[in-house]
Amino acid sequence: MLVDVHAHLHGVEDLEKTLSEAYQAGVRKIMAVSMDVKSYEKTCAIKSDLVKIYPALGIHPWNATSRLNEFEKALEKLKNVRFVGEIGLDYIYTKDPNEHADQRKVFTAFLEACKGTDRVVNIHSTGAEEQVLAMLQTYAIKHVNIHWFDAAEQRTPLKLVPKIIDLGYYVSITPLVATSSNVRELARMVPLENLLTETDTHPLVKYDEVPSAPRMVKTSVEGIASVKNYTVDEVENAIAQNFVRLVG
Repeated sequence: MLVDVHAHLHGVEDLEKTLSEAYQAGVRKIMAVSMDVKSYEKTCAIKSDLVKIYPALGIHPWNATSRLNEFEKALEKLKNVRFVGEIGLDYIYTKDPNEHADQRKVFTAFLEACKGTDRVVNIHSTGAEEQVLAMLQTYAIKHVNIHWFDAAEQRTPLKLVPKIIDLGYYVSITPLVATSSNVRELARMVPLENLLTETDTHPLVKYDEVPSAPRMVKTSVEGIASVKNYTVDEVENAIAQNFVRLVG
């Protein structure tokens, strides 16, 4: 069983085809993250007899400023939601300090809501990794996947990997593991029991100029197997078990 722990299905045009191809590739579970309340509601409306979809509610850090007027609504909805994401901070693709302050406000509010619960949190941390990890610790968030930790090829703070492992968090590996030495090093450093797979499926995300899709997690599994000298089946089974442990 293949799993995609981070995909934006709300942005997919031909969902029937995308989910059918995912199923044919062996994908059986997808955690579908959101950018805001509207995209979460769109995700919740997705129905599939082929793949189990776990809708996650969040306000992406890129949207923190433009969605400040709705984040209270998001927190109200969160009372009945177990899966959270995509939330976090981004100091690379957003440069304005005012936007950073808005990101921290939104992220803090979500962490407050998740403290002391069994909610599963999908984290964005680009350029703010140390601060994000510190905030997760402050609020004692236990069920965490760190998404796209390898986003900036020349900057990934691999020195933080031991801390992530000590905290018991998961790190999801994208299909870039097939082409990026940096992502391969990340996959090598993280123990198999802390790894998950993702595609970050979104209209803006491509791998070798091919639009991202959940079926591509197979490439992630194959890349991890190559780096760690496991069989593909061993990695696939281990990651499926990790996903089950994460979501319960």
